Amino acid sequence: MPPRTTPFQSKHCLEFGLEIVSRDQHGNPMVRCNFCTLEGRDKVEITEGGTRKRKSRVDVKYFTKPFTPLNYRSHLNGQHKESWEAYQQMSTSAKKEYFNDKISSTNTLHVHMDLTSDSIEYTIKAPIVDTIIGGLFFNAEAIQEEDCDDAGEDAASAASKVWAFSLAGDGSIHRGQSFFDLRLRLYWHGRLLNLHLVALPMFDRHTAENMFNMIVKLLDALFPKWRAKLIGVSSDGENTMTGRHRGLVTMLVAAAEYNIMRVWCAPHQIDIIAKECADRIDGGT
Repeated sequence: MPPRTTPFQSKHCLEFGLEIVSRDQHGNPMVRCNFCTLEGRDKVEITEGGTRKRKSRVDVKYFTKPFTPLNYRSHLNGQHKESWEAYQQMSTSAKKEYFNDKISSTNTLHVHMDLTSDSIEYTIKAPIVDTIIGGLFFNAEAIQEEDCDDAGEDAASAASKVWAFSLAGDGSIHRGQSFFDLRLRLYWHGRLLNLHLVALPMFDRHTAENMFNMIVKLLDALFPKWRAKLIGVSSDGENTMTGRHRGLVTMLVAAAEYNIMRVWCAPHQIDIIAKECADRIDGGT
């Protein structure tokens, strides 16, 4: 049996995937298993008649004196068998990089639930599924690639709990395609939030009226009372969005239940006026 005073050898950090995390008043180290911290312990199936009588532990292994390779190997073979076997075959440089990009197991769902038996249930309102996903987004002819997330559900939850919010429209270009980006702005728990609602491709066939109808369907599905809560609309000033009669923002303003504030980006107004003046000069008028 090794003596109780066997000191820790720094070379064992790399050899066994260990890390010194603290020292006592006498300078004696406490060493942590990085496999436990970043990968978690191996999952063990408890079967009838099996030799294992209890589930695997989820805590992190710490070593104190005596610091012996025998103790390290016993833990690694019993709790991290596959990872430990692979780690031993790695080169020195590979071992140095092995833990760099890993996330602590305590920050993942794996440590909080049994992936083989537990489940996560999401509750999504029917209008979001029927109108937004089924009616607006699933269009193979118009949409080639779609990244879906729960932004709409988050926005709906926030908007339902505040008394007012504003909408902000902005035109942008991605990979040569023009898009209209609509965002929801509101004050929530002491912070001003700017939440993405939807990005619509602006094809030639997508008139301001078509885009308006799609946005109204979206807003009605997410928060039906949006017309009463809308207090402002802003835009970046593109002609397709601010036309006096058919502009998208003009239509949104008209759809509101009460009088609201409309903000039109000043630089774009100046740009439009400058272009009109240049056209008149060029045309001789």
